[in-house]
Amino acid sequence: MAPSFRVSLRAMASCAVFAALLGLANPALAGQMVINSMASDPTAKKAFEELVAGFKRKHPEVSVKVNTIDHESYKVQIRTWLPTQAPDVATWFAGNRARFFIEKGLVEPIDDVWKDLADDFSEGAKSVSSWQGKAYLLPLNYYHW
Repeated sequence: MAPSFRVSLRAMASCAVFAALLGLANPALAGQMVINSMASDPTAKKAFEELVAGFKRKHPEVSVKVNTIDHESYKVQIRTWLPTQAPDVATWFAGNRARFFIEKGLVEPIDDVWKDLADDFSEGAKSVSSWQGKAYLLPLNYYHW
């Protein structure tokens, strides 16, 4: 599962973008929203661009800037920009990989988003998207190992 999550202390849901893309936009999002994405392979990038386009149609008052970084570079660079120049939204992995950043206080909980979406996800998706009773991630896709 490769969910997205809200980062830094900025007002926004997992963030501003994905919650907003799902029709749950936070009114505090007016202005510009910056998204860092590792969806750089052509199929994933196209799907992500379609989500952003849908969001823009629903929320023309929000300017969206997407920084697409190739997958391998992203995995290295996130450790540098997340603590210093965090975007409003970032894509990342669930479970222990996300917990590393959550425990450092670099990710905000998104319980407000889950409150409205909880019935749409399995218990397994909820468990890998949460840590110590708070939701931090919003699944965008999943795959079987």
